[in-house]
Amino acid sequence: MKAAMASNRVVLFVNSARVGSEETRSHWTMASCARHDIQCFFMPLSPCTITEKDLQLAPVLTMEESRSWGTSKHISDKYSSA
Repeated sequence: MKAAMASNRVVLFVNSARVGSEETRSHWTMASCARHDIQCFFMPLSPCTITEKDLQLAPVLTMEESRSWGTSKHISDKYSSA
């Protein structure tokens, strides 16, 4: 969430998707509803609908990049909004 704020982005929590990173496709094991996702517990955080294409093209912030942001003001070009 800090990375999203630092790069002027909106955080959307996505899981149980059919495409995207491993984290995006994983289910919440403790979820009690058939969806096994965040919406078993919370209302959607945004009215936006994320397409499968958006998920496939979304950059993934690595742990190394996350740690380096704490000591640098540089944000990789892969996170540009263009």
